[in-house]
Amino acid sequence: SETDITSEVNVIKTAVASANKRTAIRFQELNQKKFRMPLILGIGLLVLQQLSGINAILFYAGSIFKTAGKLYNLAYSISFSALL
Repeated sequence: SETDITSEVNVIKTAVASANKRTAIRFQELNQKKFRMPLILGIGLLVLQQLSGINAILFYAGSIFKTAGKLYNLAYSISFSALL
């Protein structure tokens, strides 16, 4: 049996029409006072994250603990209990 998909098609058409009406923010608009502080904070956090090297630590943490052997279970249980 065939299903009536008319309502779903109308929802999709409405979503596409509203997406086409949206305008993109220009780079010059980001210089407004209301956007300045969030941009500075966001970019500052990204820079600090890159300079601290935390990405490398998190990426290699699993393999470091696996090669450490028995310390893997101990470190896992300590880190898990620290989250609680």
